[in-house]
Amino acid sequence: MSATDPARPRSGGLRATLIDAALALMEETGTWRFSLREVARRAGVSHNAHVRHFADKAALLAAIGAAGYDALGQDIARAVSREAGAVDGLHALVRTFVGFALRNRPQYGLMVGKDVRAADGSIAPDLRRAADGARHVLKDLLDRGARAGVFTIDPDDADDLSAAVVAVWSMLHGYTLLELERLRQLETLIGTDELTERVSARLVNGLVAARPAQVTGPS
Repeated sequence: MSATDPARPRSGGLRATLIDAALALMEETGTWRFSLREVARRAGVSHNAHVRHFADKAALLAAIGAAGYDALGQDIARAVSREAGAVDGLHALVRTFVGFALRNRPQYGLMVGKDVRAADGSIAPDLRRAADGARHVLKDLLDRGARAGVFTIDPDDADDLSAAVVAVWSMLHGYTLLELERLRQLETLIGTDELTERVSARLVNGLVAARPAQVTGPS
């Protein structure tokens, strides 16, 4: 994750400063196993300054996760908007999703892990909003493709559309984790970019409506 990465907040006072400091520590260490005191020290503020915005470390981690989902949503929305058709849009979304995770490894790992949850297992409203916002980009794309007759989804069946969103998001997340953990190298040695294209093709082909067979009359 670079200093100019969109997943990093750049302004917004003390709250953004603390998130920035935590992201910097994550970038350096590859984990979020730091204390709030370390974050405050890195931010150059008093050790208890965080209480104005974050009651505990879980709240800070949830904010980092929300910032990540906001950035992911913006990235995939931009990628989709550059494509005219839903099929090309879905390919672009897959490439952008995987690319985001690979550029922001610790933050993505945090975003999808249990440490962004509160002690009681609940999810902070801002985190849920951000995650839902990113998934809504996919939902809008699938809905558009379904209404154009491109995808085998009933756009007027909310459950069918939701199931398609879950299926695509789950496949994307699963493949992305394999890449992040380098486990997929047990299966193939081809490069990440090429494999992502092949995975994307498999995923998209599973959604594309089959062309009707051409019926010919008796000879």
